Amino acid sequence: MAKLQAGIIPVTAFQQNCTVLFDSESKEGVVVDPGGDVDTILEVLKSNGVVVKAIWLTHGHLDHAGGAMELKEALGVDIIGPHKNDETFLKGLEAQAKMYGLETPMRNCTPDRYLDDGDTVGFGDHVFEVYHTPGHA
Repeated sequence: MAKLQAGIIPVTAFQQNCTVLFDSESKEGVVVDPGGDVDTILEVLKSNGVVVKAIWLTHGHLDHAGGAMELKEALGVDIIGPHKNDETFLKGLEAQAKMYGLETPMRNCTPDRYLDDGDTVGFGDHVFEVYHTPGHA
């Protein structure tokens, strides 16, 4: 199995850690929690030759999901997660961004698939088990 690599991209005024997980050999990977600053995320992906297979969301807070729809459109990939209980947060991302005075454009988000405890997600030979941890775990 090829080596799993991770890169961190601090995004938005919150400096939230957007993570890029990728396979060192195939360069296939995923973007985890693209909170915003999508142009920066796209540049990092391009400069490292990462081919994104999906966007994964751990939860629905604006600093984790605020750039998901824009990135989905730019890359043509699915948004996977978070849990269905975060739907209210995802539908209120635009209002939350205005409340915090963020200039980074954020859009409400509709995942292609929600996740439940025990589900698996993956890319290439890398498979991850989902643990539902309500709250900000």
